[in-house]
Amino acid sequence: MKKKLIAMCLAVVSACSLAFGGCGEIPDAPDYSNSILQYDFYGYSACIDGWTIDGVGYDVEEDYLSVERIKEYKDAGMTIYFPQAGALVTDSTVQDFENSTVKRALDYSLEAGIDKVILMDTRIQALSKPSFGTEKQVKEKVNNGTILDEAGLIGEGKRFKTEADLDAYIAACMEPYKNHEAFYGIMLGDEPYFYHAENYGQVYRSIKRVCPEAYIQYNLHPISSTEQEENRKIYFTGVKNEEGLTQNEKMIQAYEQYIRLFLDATGAEYIQYDQYPFRRADSVDLYYILGLQVVSKLAQEYGVEFYFVTQTYGQTDNITNPRMLTQEDLYWLNNMLVGFGIKQISYFTYFTKADNNTEHFIDGNSFLTWKGEKTDIYHWMKQIMAEEQRLAPTILNFDYRSSKIFRLEMTNFDCTYAMRTIETPSFVALKNVNVNKEVALVTELYDDEKQNYMYMVQNVIDSTKKGSKAYQTTVLTFDKAYKYAVLYVKGERTLVKLDKGTLTLKHKPGEATYVIPY
Repeated sequence: MKKKLIAMCLAVVSACSLAFGGCGEIPDAPDYSNSILQYDFYGYSACIDGWTIDGVGYDVEEDYLSVERIKEYKDAGMTIYFPQAGALVTDSTVQDFENSTVKRALDYSLEAGIDKVILMDTRIQALSKPSFGTEKQVKEKVNNGTILDEAGLIGEGKRFKTEADLDAYIAACMEPYKNHEAFYGIMLGDEPYFYHAENYGQVYRSIKRVCPEAYIQYNLHPISSTEQEENRKIYFTGVKNEEGLTQNEKMIQAYEQYIRLFLDATGAEYIQYDQYPFRRADSVDLYYILGLQVVSKLAQEYGVEFYFVTQTYGQTDNITNPRMLTQEDLYWLNNMLVGFGIKQISYFTYFTKADNNTEHFIDGNSFLTWKGEKTDIYHWMKQIMAEEQRLAPTILNFDYRSSKIFRLEMTNFDCTYAMRTIETPSFVALKNVNVNKEVALVTELYDDEKQNYMYMVQNVIDSTKKGSKAYQTTVLTFDKAYKYAVLYVKGERTLVKLDKGTLTLKHKPGEATYVIPY
């Protein structure tokens, strides 16, 4: 029992509110020991042999496309290899496929122990996200209503006369690599806008006809991209009548419209977007939690899974205020994603972003430096991913149902980002939540097969805040039918007896506890 208490260093359960007792005092808890479910993790920005600053290239005289480097990547916790530009598929690279970097990436990954590789085929990417002209030209076409005249790949005046013609082209593109043992999937054009949806859908469905087992990686914009009115109108189709709407409502309507457009066009089995909330040293993206709620709701509605690209690199506000990620930041990010029931997490970036400028780059604030040296983030994320995999056999049986922010009226810190939320269904097993200060995020997940509820409780104060003022106490009161709970902290499982239906949890910023009442 002492080891269990030590393991709970992310959340200290108040001893006065719990009766741990002996094994005979706590009946059998929900058991997921037979589950073999695991997370898929992968990292962006695989580097090849150097980096660029202000257009000047620097060579480290090492080819990072190697078995040893992929083993190092796997050892961090990654389960999918994503070489990106390190193994681009182009007409020229597949002319001699046997000697290509694409073949090397597939072979080396398999040798390193990863049998899932996502490739970037530039020909397929160009089909899914074509250019519609300069920024000025796009605005003109949107405003005069002609932008969609150029959309789509099939039909009279288009690149392909029939669906079969498109399929034949996709099949020819994929032929060299699609039967390789390590081939897993293809990436479509990154962060498309509304006028790309028709192309996206046609390419997505064509790949599925040609290679049904292929995973198709795509990544949409975050809700924060719709903050500006002009962006909503030009890139996300906007809302016809925004009069009388709050800023949240304007963004939500435009963003939901955007997400639906791509889900309807592709028929995809998941939604994915990227968002990096720690852009400044002293603040959090105002729409981060809102975006998670909105997309979780849409994933429920469409019956699809929610995947996410999260932040593992230092970033700046494009002026002078860099955020160097800490271990607390990484727990803040990852606990929240797991608590929203997200099924796959990818990390931007693995190597420090390779193309930068002298004013804004931050080397060494990703898994690896430009020179390929492991950073603290490598070791912190290795620990976090291992903890998440210990929780995976349990939590991956649960699906998101609802989420709420609980706070006191007066706070010591600016928590505006936690106040921008949507109304979600009432919790079922959890009847009341009290906080002693600041804000707590609580999400509800449900296992339909075993009919169990799970709650993630997280202190969502900015993880840069320290001291007693940032230390959050949260008291949960469950329905009277529940007498016990299973707690998960850092992947460690503990059984507790509730004190008259209540459970008291204490968290520093970013820390979380996952609770299954029974």
